Amino acid sequence: MLSIGTLPKSLKYFDCSLNKNLTTLSELPDTLTYFDCCGTGITTLPTLPPNLEELDCSCNDLGISICNGDSDICVFPDSLKKLICNSCNFTEIKLPPNLEHFECSNHFQRETIDLFKQLNKTRDISNASGMNCIQDNFNIDEVMKYISRKQLYGERYNLISSIDLPESLKFVDCSRNNLTIFPTLPKNITYFDCSHNEIRHYSSHVYLPEGLETLNIQGNNNQFVGRLGKLPKSLTVFKYK
Repeated sequence: MLSIGTLPKSLKYFDCSLNKNLTTLSELPDTLTYFDCCGTGITTLPTLPPNLEELDCSCNDLGISICNGDSDICVFPDSLKKLICNSCNFTEIKLPPNLEHFECSNHFQRETIDLFKQLNKTRDISNASGMNCIQDNFNIDEVMKYISRKQLYGERYNLISSIDLPESLKFVDCSRNNLTIFPTLPKNITYFDCSHNEIRHYSSHVYLPEGLETLNIQGNNNQFVGRLGKLPKSLTVFKYK
């Protein structure tokens, strides 16, 4: 499949995920509230409907993706509440003000992804994990044996540092994203995962909002844990080793 014809104007739910040969999307109807194009062959998002609430565009080589206008910054509709853009190679995006769920892990530059794919062709790698949407039989722990940590993390784009997190956010996963600065967390957040980054810049005490239930800071600078200060009483899951 290379393209999809005209979609019905009454359509509310559209899932075209995992169609590797899909490279072109037709105009999306304004009635659409759910759109999943994860793991396709598209390189540019179409204009997004004004009432869209959930979008998964993960595992696409979107790069600077032009949507909703002529700007190089990808702008999402204000109605969006859930955005999943793992491993999609975005360079700059603007988050909508009412977003509640945001996933942006595994932002690699193109050269690194190509290297992973090449390794996967020559080695017996199974038990897919964090990057399985880039290659079906991919295991990042196996690849780490053959690539230096400096190279692996140095070739990622630090997406999270270039955007503002809206106060409406409750769930944020920015793991494996070359994050070096601990961001200011929204006051209503309940889940935050910044594991396997390179966090080394933070204030004397990192602010953790009351109401935070899950915090994962594994795989960062060891000194980072000592800067956390007082953990919120609401915390039920804490990963830090």
